[in-house]
Amino acid sequence: MSAHPTNGSSRRPRLRRVRGLTWALDRMKTTIDWHNDFLARTPIPGVELQHNDHVRVTGGPHSPDSGSVVSIESLGKDPVYLVELESGTDQLVQQSCLEFVSHG
Repeated sequence: MSAHPTNGSSRRPRLRRVRGLTWALDRMKTTIDWHNDFLARTPIPGVELQHNDHVRVTGGPHSPDSGSVVSIESLGKDPVYLVELESGTDQLVQQSCLEFVSHG
């Protein structure tokens, strides 16, 4: 007996059975969903900031610069954001190194 159903739309694509590729396909879809939720300002567990929030960098090499949150780049215990700094550069900054200033 097959581990996957063989009828209609519930059948999984063959590529999903390839070891390693399954994870990549699932991860890519989840990342796109996270980005869409973030841009729509839909709450994401563990994510304290929103798209276009004005923030101050409180730690790391870009402190004490400030700027606006552009996107969420990774989730986990300390999410990482892409921040457009007022100094004119875009930098990846961990949530623990950012302080909320105002909504954009």
